[in-house]
Amino acid sequence: MNRKLNLLALFSAVFLISCKDQNEIKQTIESVYHQPDLSPSQDLSDELIALMDSVQHSRKVLGKAPKKTKSSVLTGHNEGYTSYQISQIGISYNQATALISFKDAVHNFEWIDTVKLVYQKRWRLDDVHYNKLNNPRKSTLKERIISC
Repeated sequence: MNRKLNLLALFSAVFLISCKDQNEIKQTIESVYHQPDLSPSQDLSDELIALMDSVQHSRKVLGKAPKKTKSSVLTGHNEGYTSYQISQIGISYNQATALISFKDAVHNFEWIDTVKLVYQKRWRLDDVHYNKLNNPRKSTLKERIISC
């Protein structure tokens, strides 16, 4: 009987932790996707922030004005989106993947991109892998940032 109770308690704890992680991942994604500009914040991974800072520093050294990175770089469709829905979240240790279904009602277009997150004291967006049918030249957010 004790063994069954222990297994039930373990299963319940894992389930509750998973729900908490999924909710935090959803909050991170919603926070990032509702910003007009992609700028360093607590919602981005340390690696992504360092990459953005490095690109901005390089632009300054070359005498170019720093560029604001529009939040539209978060999607694989250059025209942006009118709505999105988080359709699936998978978690493995300190990494997570979320599939996001986008819709551009203006151009009658739908697609799915994959968001990669890492756990760094909280869940943070680390990269976006774009649907290659929509954007064959740059397949990830990090590649787009480097090309700015």
